[in-house]
Amino acid sequence: MRTVQLFGMMPSGVRHSILGLDGIYDCVEHIPAGVDYGVLPAPSARSFLGMGRYMAELLDTQRPDAVMTYNWGSIEMVLGARKRGFAPLIHHEDGFGPEEAQRFLRRRIWLRRLLLRSATKIAVPSRNLRDLATRLWKQPADKVCFLPNGVDLQRFHPGSAVDRPVVLGHVAHLRPEKNQRLLLEAFSKTPSRAVCRLRIVGDGTERLGLERLAQQLGVSELVDFVGSVADTAPVYHEMDVFVLSSDTEQMPLTVLEAMASGLPVVSTDVGDVRAMVHESNRDFMSPTADATALARHLERLIVDAELRQAIGLHNRGHCEAKYAKGACYQAWIEFYRQVIGW
Repeated sequence: MRTVQLFGMMPSGVRHSILGLDGIYDCVEHIPAGVDYGVLPAPSARSFLGMGRYMAELLDTQRPDAVMTYNWGSIEMVLGARKRGFAPLIHHEDGFGPEEAQRFLRRRIWLRRLLLRSATKIAVPSRNLRDLATRLWKQPADKVCFLPNGVDLQRFHPGSAVDRPVVLGHVAHLRPEKNQRLLLEAFSKTPSRAVCRLRIVGDGTERLGLERLAQQLGVSELVDFVGSVADTAPVYHEMDVFVLSSDTEQMPLTVLEAMASGLPVVSTDVGDVRAMVHESNRDFMSPTADATALARHLERLIVDAELRQAIGLHNRGHCEAKYAKGACYQAWIEFYRQVIGW
């Protein structure tokens, strides 16, 4: 979503050729009007080296002026660019899948060390990723550029106060690395859960299992599985506390959206979340897989409306000062301009 929004800020005359290696092109519908783009067909399954050859041949055919690759899933394009000595190549790392949520795979560490040497720059939206790229993947510090994500402060803003039970909210794809099972377990351990609702916005492969778990934990009557929502901005107005239970994150956009919406955040201590929130919110981080700690933080905010409101106001102000979309995205555009030479 950040990428397609940045398309709309790039100079006129730029054309984008988009290759989704998994064949999923859902974000294309969000590309701003007037952007010149085309979609390349996803390649059939090949071996790692075979995919690298395919990417090298694609570069020969397309002859782009620059290539941008995203996350581990695009590493074969980095290999193809290395084979052809192609530059400029900007590699983006935004986070990791469930297979690297707890530990990094040795083969991937070595391949990143080797192949990312050929990248012109590496763009990351979190300090944690910047540290990983330099320390674990052995990339030069001057190659790794930290560019934080931004949030639309007009679209995401505090809602009006309403008289209703406290709502704990969660917005995410329902995938294993998001660990909504931990969220349900923590909710079931929260003493004041009976006067709350847990609202889970999103859909995915974990949904049926999560619905069964809610029944097993005896909280199904208190949990709303909302499903996918086209526009998530209004859903934050129906929440009092935002909860993140992921095993791995870097700089999650949903946390920025919740902060901009004037909400306190309870989260597992992953990626840059602790650094993202206002200092008044930093005591509400818990270790991954610790449902008891997560429940303790939830309980503290459930019973203290003034604390919720105070932290929410601090988070909104922090977003205004640090994460306004216009300034953050303009920094991305300036970065691209310098590397690509527009």
